[in-house]
Formats: sequence, structure tokens, C-alpha cells
Amino acid sequence: MSNLPYEETHKPHIGSGISPQRSRRMRWIKGISWTSVFAGVVVALGVQMLLSTLGTGIGMSMIDPLRAHDTPTVREFSIGAGLWWVVSSFLSLFIGGWVAAQFSGYLRHLDGILHGLLVWALGTLVTIYFLGSAIGSVASGAGNVLSAGTRGVAEKAVTVVSWDDIRKDAEGVLRSRPGIPQTIEPRAGGESRSAIMDPEFSMALERFLTAEDRNVKETNRTALINLLTARTGLSIDEAANRVNRWERIYEQAEQKVREAADQTAKAVAWSALWGFLVILVSAIAAAVGGYVGTQMPDGEAREKSMSR
Repeated sequence: MSNLPYEETHKPHIGSGISPQRSRRMRWIKGISWTSVFAGVVVALGVQMLLSTLGTGIGMSMIDPLRAHDTPTVREFSIGAGLWWVVSSFLSLFIGGWVAAQFSGYLRHLDGILHGLLVWALGTLVTIYFLGSAIGSVASGAGNVLSAGTRGVAEKAVTVVSWDDIRKDAEGVLRSRPGIPQTIEPRAGGESRSAIMDPEFSMALERFLTAEDRNVKETNRTALINLLTARTGLSIDEAANRVNRWERIYEQAEQKVREAADQTAKAVAWSALWGFLVILVSAIAAAVGGYVGTQMPDGEAREKSMSR
């Protein structure tokens, strides 16, 4: 497609039967120089990669495992990486918008701005699709957090973190009592587990720990204490103390996982805000680059167009 200014290449033909309003709309649509836009995107991506490589080199050079006190903290490193991301995006899209405006050959600043914005939009889509940008990761992470729910994530993790400790402690109590069989049951993969934790006791323990309603939890507590007393010969107070110990282990693990989930949610939120800032700054940079890249001021462009 020709890169001549659309003032020359897209003038309405006299007697064509097209209204002036429709002619102007057609000129806006057909007047896009996609060759210039693609050139701007290629240049912007190249500059972005160049600056990203430079930023990575600078950041890694600041990490010295042998001198931990001179190494930036994770927070400082994250802030520095975010600021570099903003600056490199601004510079790359500014240059890309400028290149697109220069190659388009258009005279008006508005044309340069629009071509710069096209460079920004296309470059953003290409970056997200091919490079797996942080914005895509943020969206995916946010969707996972929202779909799973903080409570659901915490409960699943707590089951993994705390259940083994509680089970081992319970088996130790049962094993220490006389008259308890010390049989071993085979498991898949060549492993084995103690048969002391029979399904009835295991289910009673799980129902107690995972109950959400207070009344249900107290009912399950009483049932577990009675079962533990019957199996081990412990007194009611001794069995209650042991059950309370298991409950504390579970609650402590749950609290740690909830704190981790809260930190993850905050990290996702901050990443999304950084991503929004980068996209906004990039759009402004591309528009400014397109404005600067136009070949003459608006007044001169109008005079030149009217003189033709």
C-alpha cells in the first residue's frame, strides 16, 4: 500500500456520488498505513527486548550471595524491576510510535497519534500472545484465586501440611497403649501404613478437624474423645487434652496457609496494578511518539493540503 499522505491518495472523486461525510469516513479507514504500523511494532519489540536484557543484566549484577547485606531485598528488587518495566515500555513504544508516524508520511499530528496507538495496541497483543507477558499471568492467577476461593485453597493445603503430623501423633498415642495390635498394612508403591488408624477413628478425627459449625464441632469433639478413651484407656481429661493438641496443630497450619494465601492475593493485586500502569504509560508513550514523528505542525499541514 502506498505510504503517501492520504491528503493526496484518498481525495474524493468529483461526481462519484459519495457524500462528503462518507468520503471522510472512508479516508479515515483506508488511510491507515499498516506497513508503517508493523514497522513500528517490530522496532518497539526490538527496543523492548534490548532494554529488558539490559535490565536483567543490571539486576543480576546486584545480587551477591557472598555479601548478603549488600544485596537488595526482594521488595527492593521487585520495585526496581517494576520501575524498569515501566521505563523500558515507555521508551520502546515511544520509539515505535515515532517510527510509524515517520514511515506513514502523514502530515497531521492526529494521524501520527492514531498510528502510534495502533503500534501500542498491536504490540501489546503480540507481547501477550508470544511472550506470555505478566499481564496474562496476572489474569490467570487472579482467575484461579477467585475460582478456588481463599478458604478452599487454605483447606486443601492444610490437609497436606497438618494431617501427617496429627496422624503420626494419634498413632503414637494408640500404639503406646497395651492391647493395641501392631499390624502393618501394605500400600500401593511398596509403602506401608499402621493399621492402628482404622477407618472409624480416622473418619472421626477428620470430621472433628474439618467441621465448620461450632455445635457440630463440639459434637464431633465429644465423639472423638469417647472413641479415644475406649481405644486407649485414657481418662476423659487426658483424651480431651490430646484432642485439643491435634486441634491446635490443625489451626496453626491453617493460619499459616491463610497468611500465605493473603500474601498471594496481595501480590496478584499489585501485579495487576503494575500491569495497568505499564499499559497506560505505553499507550501514552506511543501516542506521544506518533505526535512527535509527524513531519510538520498542523497549521502547515492544513495550508499544504489546501494549496494542492
